[in-house]
Amino acid sequence: MSNKTTSSSFEPYFKANPTTPKDPKDIPTRTTSTGIRPEDRLPNLQVLVKATRAHFCEASGDKTRYYTGSFLIPEGTLDSDIQVILPEHRRFWQATSYGCKDIGGRSICVTEWTSVTDKVSLPRVCSHSLSTYVNGKQVTAVTPIAIGSIVEIDMHHISKTSKYRRYKDIKLSEGNYFYVNDLCIFRGASVLSIGTNLSQSDTLYKIHDLPPRYRSLQQAYFALDKETPSPFKGTMVLQTAAYKSRNPRYRYRNHAK
Repeated sequence: MSNKTTSSSFEPYFKANPTTPKDPKDIPTRTTSTGIRPEDRLPNLQVLVKATRAHFCEASGDKTRYYTGSFLIPEGTLDSDIQVILPEHRRFWQATSYGCKDIGGRSICVTEWTSVTDKVSLPRVCSHSLSTYVNGKQVTAVTPIAIGSIVEIDMHHISKTSKYRRYKDIKLSEGNYFYVNDLCIFRGASVLSIGTNLSQSDTLYKIHDLPPRYRSLQQAYFALDKETPSPFKGTMVLQTAAYKSRNPRYRYRNHAK
């Protein structure tokens, strides 16, 4: 597992796709494309069981040829035999430690983060209570994130012309958005699913609405993005924004106005 992300990791993609702009600012905001995006050809999260790739499947266990977030695993597989391959073109961070300080009569906890790539082990959630409670207390926006947690992050500015696959498929208000996904594993007898920790209320926030527990992660992300900017920055923000825009359950939540 490495804590360094270098711009050279994207060079094979640009050699195979010489017409793709390296600077995200050069990508047109409105096109007549078919909806296919460059990252569609790149790997998604992949599960390894004893170094063997697990097969994609539906939550029901039916095999598929495309990524669904679920994988078939042999019955009786130990958690220690499972690893997840992280896509190189996306950003992931691991909570390594935190310290609490008393500031103005309030206990403020700051989490330290390390950028991670390659293969990792994700925490397993066995029940709703284990993911929404820490030390018997309800998880809130200021509760420190659990040490060892692995979070995918992304940031992007959404404007009136922003789109994910097709023009006007994003209907959220303008602003800077931060994507935060606290990854975990849900397991059945033969199906494993990668999802969002249930203690997390949402995955997309406007910057000024970002919960305090993720503020230090935002700062760490800014530092890495300044050093090695990714040509795929904003992908997860746009994907999530498009999903929310077509789903009335999310469209009118406060942070997406």
